[in-house]
Amino acid sequence: MDHNGNLHHSYYTCGQDHDKQNREWKPFKLLEQNCEGFGYDFLEARDMVQERIGRRLRCECEILN
Repeated sequence: MDHNGNLHHSYYTCGQDHDKQNREWKPFKLLEQNCEGFGYDFLEARDMVQERIGRRLRCECEILN
């Protein structure tokens, strides 16, 4: 909340167009980095997340909001 009592929200966005032709778009960049750091298999981790939330994801920013 700001000093006027207004509630502000922030959210994460990857900042890229969700298009496979966009070379700058890395749809699971943070998940891949975390999996690498902890020694987890990225594809298994992604599948587990998708199974848990009950839908397929195009980008991790869809779950980080």
